[in-house]
Amino acid sequence: MATRKKGSSASAPPRPSAPSPALEAAAPAAPSARKRNDPTQKAAERNPEGRPLSGRDPRFHSPDTLVRPKPRRFPTARTLGMGAAALMVVLALTHLALWFSAAAHVRKDLESWAAARQAEGYRVNYDTFAIKGFPSTVEGRITAPEITAPASAGGWTWSAETVSAHINPMSPSTMTLDGHAPQTLILPAGAGTPARRLVMTADTLTLRLDRGDEDALEEAELLVRGAGVDGLPEGPARVGTLRVHALKGALYGTAPKGSVAWSLVVDANALSPPPRLPLGLGPTIERAALELRVFGPVPPGPLAQALPQWRDAKGLVRVDGVSVDWPPLRMQGAGSFTLDKDLQPEGGLSLSTEGLFPLIDGLARVGWMRAAEASMARVVLGALVRGDSLSVPVSVRRRVLHAGPLPLFSLPGIAWDAKGPRAIGHVAPGFEIGRDGSVNRDNANPDGPDTPAFALPPLPQRQEGQ
Repeated sequence: MATRKKGSSASAPPRPSAPSPALEAAAPAAPSARKRNDPTQKAAERNPEGRPLSGRDPRFHSPDTLVRPKPRRFPTARTLGMGAAALMVVLALTHLALWFSAAAHVRKDLESWAAARQAEGYRVNYDTFAIKGFPSTVEGRITAPEITAPASAGGWTWSAETVSAHINPMSPSTMTLDGHAPQTLILPAGAGTPARRLVMTADTLTLRLDRGDEDALEEAELLVRGAGVDGLPEGPARVGTLRVHALKGALYGTAPKGSVAWSLVVDANALSPPPRLPLGLGPTIERAALELRVFGPVPPGPLAQALPQWRDAKGLVRVDGVSVDWPPLRMQGAGSFTLDKDLQPEGGLSLSTEGLFPLIDGLARVGWMRAAEASMARVVLGALVRGDSLSVPVSVRRRVLHAGPLPLFSLPGIAWDAKGPRAIGHVAPGFEIGRDGSVNRDNANPDGPDTPAFALPPLPQRQEGQ
């Protein structure tokens, strides 16, 4: 009889039998045996918690039925080309509209300006007016323009071969006038003066005008190079370079905003006055410069009405710098001016000068000073001048020019309501200054009572003690 071992079970558990080949074939493959690139497995690995994707719960739907986002599609070369072509068409149409708008603006400006001058009594004529320059800058070219002033304005006639106006379609408020072609100015004959024909030529002559709101002038810039004027009785005059820049507002310096109404900068080089003009100085002005600012609001309208308001508002013209290099004279200074009760300039400059003694010799040589006056001037200046330089205040009071406390000579008055020069052909219209500094008005009106020279009012007589 067999005995059981202590601690052993009554019957030994059956040993597991080896699986049959049929079951092994039916069993699913192990995860490691699956394809590594199986999309279903990757989707399950990315979402192990079984969160719903696109509204579908993977517990009830196969991962194969998940709604996946569409892949991002980048624009093709064809799409980019079509977009660029459409943009170019839009830009071309915009430029075309701007160009024709600027061309119409040029024509309108010419017609308006001619109509305004004709209403004032001027005669304005020209042969042809053509618009050119498409598709770049708009160019309005006038051939054979001619302007004749009425007798009340001098009766002069101006003409030129061609004058052109240029406008950029992208900035139609800015116009550049080009007048480098030969120009002619005919001055009528007066009492004792023959008619004159002046011809001006220039390598460069441009005027840039920038207008703001309501076509009001905001900025102007004049550039002249290599210019000459022939036909003057004293001989031809030449200009090397001339720049004039005016701006409504502050062009330079520091000042409270809105306090500067206008700024002006003038710079000239190599100026040659007529050689037969007796000036007592060298033949060439090497350089002349001016910088000034107008403080205080200037009301619109005629100057005769606007200037009193500007003066009453404490308007001031500040000359920030003036310099002249005209051998043997060299001068520089600064100062300020305003208007008196008669709307005449009043103010002064502090000048530093060199070359006074050669200047006195030159003035005596051409007859502007007598020998005794030149000798007295040398003695007086010799006590004031250190070396060859002198600092002296120059002022204008009651239309009299003073050097320090000494009055030099009277100045002509300014008629702000005058429409233009009455006798433009006269070198000294309306007055003559004698060698002793006195003002002679015997020949102030050589053309008769209807054409006063420059419409200058007579100088008031100074009372004793003034």
